[in-house]
Amino acid sequence: MRVLMVCSTFPGPRKRRCGVGDYTQKLVEYLQKGGIDVAVFDAVSTEKVLFSAQEQACSLIHWQYHPRTYGEKLGGYLLGIRNRRAPGRLPFLATMHTVRDAHLDSLLRSMFARIGADHLLFTNQYDARKATIPLLLPGRKRTVCPVGPTIEPSPSADRDRRAEFGFPSDSFLISSFGFLNRGKGVPHLLQAMLRVRQRVKNAFLALIGEIRDESRPLEQEMRSLAKELGLEDCIRWLGDLSDEEVSKLLVSSDVYVLSFAEGVSTKRTTLMCGLAHGTPLITTRSKDKAFPLRCGQQLECVPRNDPEALAQRIVDLSANPQRREALGKAALASAGEFSWERIAQDHIRLYQHLVQEAR
Repeated sequence: MRVLMVCSTFPGPRKRRCGVGDYTQKLVEYLQKGGIDVAVFDAVSTEKVLFSAQEQACSLIHWQYHPRTYGEKLGGYLLGIRNRRAPGRLPFLATMHTVRDAHLDSLLRSMFARIGADHLLFTNQYDARKATIPLLLPGRKRTVCPVGPTIEPSPSADRDRRAEFGFPSDSFLISSFGFLNRGKGVPHLLQAMLRVRQRVKNAFLALIGEIRDESRPLEQEMRSLAKELGLEDCIRWLGDLSDEEVSKLLVSSDVYVLSFAEGVSTKRTTLMCGLAHGTPLITTRSKDKAFPLRCGQQLECVPRNDPEALAQRIVDLSANPQRREALGKAALASAGEFSWERIAQDHIRLYQHLVQEAR
């Protein structure tokens, strides 16, 4: 079976990193390991996509959808609808990475994307429920498949290497990883860090992740906040690191914090990175009632946008190494549910079903 994978942000020369692109690259890697012939298409022309699918004798088109996939032009978001009208149309699967963007134009793009798909794939149950519009999607089927870790454990991440990154060997190391944006809740993390530092004098915070041009104003805002709070000496802005370096830091961290403003979700690859490395994890409580991880077992949860609660949980774990060890082991044990091998096999079964259904 040959699948045309459509992702305009697929990693390549002169392309900036993107969470959807990194996810798709990993998915393609494991689909190929599972015996699927995948052709990747990263251009923005719907005509070229459909022509390429026919020219390469593809069995199915799989579109990785994001509100800004095709820029500001609405035409690109009609890919599924145009496929439906094309001669010899192919089964069309759309993975909806974001469906709740507040902008009206993004909501329209999402609506067109959903209408055009034969089958919708969501990375979490919350989005799957919110995206349902029965009158517009008669008979449209949905599947939920979480994401996996875009950074897997490196062989060199075999021991504590915090000193390699300039942290004292006796420090209590807190790390946070991901592209800097307002949804990551960094202001609340910094405010929590102030409270933590008052009670855990050897606490340090490693902020890991690329800072894009559009996030530079936010970076300056956060640096100013850190200075105002007197945290300059205990925060390291590490920026964009290699996968190997991120893996080393996750293994070396005493606690891994993800302070999402909207709450944790199985669409978060940074969550999966923490589980895969067995790092004790604190995050903000999910809005998804079907969230598969148990707070207090595989991870610790705090209320969203509550620096005091976050600080208290970090302080509690700093004083309880046995609890941190138990959390890390439980996280690692749960990582298999979100392995790329499992995700790829779920996709392959879905591909086979859609192709067979179209015959």
